[in-house]
Amino acid sequence: MGNRGNRSISFLVEQCLIGEQPCSELERKIAKLETENSFLRLQIARSDLPAACDVEKQQAMSDLKVSEEHFRLLVQGVQDYAIIMLDTQGRVMSWNPGAARIKGYVASEILGRHFSCFYLSEDIAAKKPEMGLEIAKSEGHYEEEGRRVRKNGQIFWALVAITPLWDDDGVLRGFAKVTRDVSESKRTEAKTHLMAELAINAMILVDSRGLLVMVNPQTEKLFGYTQTELLGQCVEILLPQSFRANHPAHRERFFADPSVRAMGAGRDLFGCRKDGTEFPVEIGLNPIETNDGLMVVGSIVDITERKRAEEKSRQHLSELAHAGRLSTVGEMFSGLAHEINQPLAAASNYARAGIRMAKSNDGATREQLQEWLEKTAAQADRASEIVRRLGTFMKKGRSIRTELNINRLIENVLTLPMLLTSPVDRAARANIHLELEEPIPSIVADKVQIEQVLLNLIRNANEAMIGLAESDRNMTIKTERQQEWIQVSIRDTGHGVPVELQTQLFSPFFTTKAEGMGLGLSISRSIIETHQGQMFVESNPGSGTTFRFQLPINNREEAR
Repeated sequence: MGNRGNRSISFLVEQCLIGEQPCSELERKIAKLETENSFLRLQIARSDLPAACDVEKQQAMSDLKVSEEHFRLLVQGVQDYAIIMLDTQGRVMSWNPGAARIKGYVASEILGRHFSCFYLSEDIAAKKPEMGLEIAKSEGHYEEEGRRVRKNGQIFWALVAITPLWDDDGVLRGFAKVTRDVSESKRTEAKTHLMAELAINAMILVDSRGLLVMVNPQTEKLFGYTQTELLGQCVEILLPQSFRANHPAHRERFFADPSVRAMGAGRDLFGCRKDGTEFPVEIGLNPIETNDGLMVVGSIVDITERKRAEEKSRQHLSELAHAGRLSTVGEMFSGLAHEINQPLAAASNYARAGIRMAKSNDGATREQLQEWLEKTAAQADRASEIVRRLGTFMKKGRSIRTELNINRLIENVLTLPMLLTSPVDRAARANIHLELEEPIPSIVADKVQIEQVLLNLIRNANEAMIGLAESDRNMTIKTERQQEWIQVSIRDTGHGVPVELQTQLFSPFFTTKAEGMGLGLSISRSIIETHQGQMFVESNPGSGTTFRFQLPINNREEAR
């Protein structure tokens, strides 16, 4: 028994010294060990042990002596806990250095005195010390957190546990009392509560079961509940009904791997008020260790106004983009008229030729008339397609994102610079080289907006090479996959952009053209960024310019 007690108390004190042993658990283990030693002392003291047990009795006495010595040394070594043995009346029978440090008395001043001297006068008047002993006797344990008094009169917060000690015959031998000074943790707790009370954001504290342990006034104001209505409820009460079924699984994964993080990064999150109204939120999570186990502090921000501002910004961008498209069409109107007139004139010529053949004396065969009519219809369809595509490009409407193949989109857009260019531009058209990676993953994007970006960059590249010999006017359009991005680059062999101007290229209304509006590149980059992408420029004066933009492959969730 002595060796077993030695090992138990050694492990116990080791845990105490590293701060992992709760006060009540420490008190229970000390009481158990002291009880075991009391039983051993009682067994040795009995006079009716047979002579045949003398050897065992001597061994028991030896074990008891060793156990008590180790018990004394180890308890004396505990500094963070007051470990006190009381007699059946509540008088102090033992005093360790931890008790001296916490209470302020030395052993000679306190031994034999009633432990009620550690209580406030009002608690003594209310018989609180005696009530603690009675509860410990009747229930086998008593624990509380309350205020106590040191020798010098200073009041402190203490976590106290009392356990009764019984012998083999059920006779009360006394009490084991363990006290821990928790004043600092109470001050920290008070500061934490004050910070939560004063926080401008809604703050909640959730335990590992998902129950709300603390909410601040901003939480009540934001969600419309009172603190009484929220405390003890599952945190899912703050979520829309459609989110509640899946949330416990997310919560369990967080507690399995806790870390400071933003909740639901990359997804839209919503809160739900008591009246059922939903609103967009951002949530920050911060796990903390407490005396009651791992908990998580949640900071909740209502981002309704931010969402409105973002929507307003998107609408503004849409207005600018539409204005940019109208400007582009205006600049290229003469080229447009030329390109539409071509198929219309051809259709008219085919029709007149067919009419002449039908009126001629020789007449026309059915096959000949069919051929001329088919050519007439083909040219009319060509003109119609030009007008239709121009109408689509100019159309103003909300952004509609669909799954696109960027290579096919580039091939489609390349017809626009040939159709929608002025005579001056046509005279300086570049030699276009395509380096399109095949196959290439699809992206989710707004077709018209990405067409506008491509058209702006291709026209800029073409205009950058005006004045060069035809053999020197080369434009390379390249697509490639780079990890989770699709990259498109458009490189020209023009004059390049001076270094001091490169940082201003994407600024609204900045332009190097005599008649330009300075919106093309600014709008283009904004469009790419609203698609969660990026745009870059590289330019060396005298050796051309390369514009690159990247669009994410896995953006279907964001698009939805």
